Amino acid sequence: MKGNTAKKAQGTGASRTIMVSITLLIVSLAVIAGSFVFISKQNEMDQSHLTDAGELRVLSQRISTRASEASAGKEEAFALLREARNEFDKRFNALKSSRLSVIPALSPGDKAVADQIETLDTAWSELKVEADNILASEETVLTLHDVAITLGET
Repeated sequence: MKGNTAKKAQGTGASRTIMVSITLLIVSLAVIAGSFVFISKQNEMDQSHLTDAGELRVLSQRISTRASEASAGKEEAFALLREARNEFDKRFNALKSSRLSVIPALSPGDKAVADQIETLDTAWSELKVEADNILASEETVLTLHDVAITLGET
């Protein structure tokens, strides 16, 4: 009888160990699956932000070119400048209001990115005022350009 009781106690301990091992295995698999989902979502978010940043770079160059052309009296440059300014503003506002990471508490680098966005925001505010000034003076610039052409012909 004593041997039988010892075997039952030993069997219960072994089955408890197996249950704990299975539970740990399931928890580990859940953590791994969660990590894959997290990394996938973060990668998608990063790619979107990189695309937006690249597009902002192109738009800033377009704004610069169109502002120079508009200031020189090229009539079609005003509409293109307005379009580029509006697109930059739309994309930049979307970037400013977007989340930088899936779980912000786990992304210590977000502070550095937020600082860069704040710096860009300051620069964009100044540039936008200048672009608006050029657009507001469209009629004057075009008139002066026409006068210059007329004077050049005489």
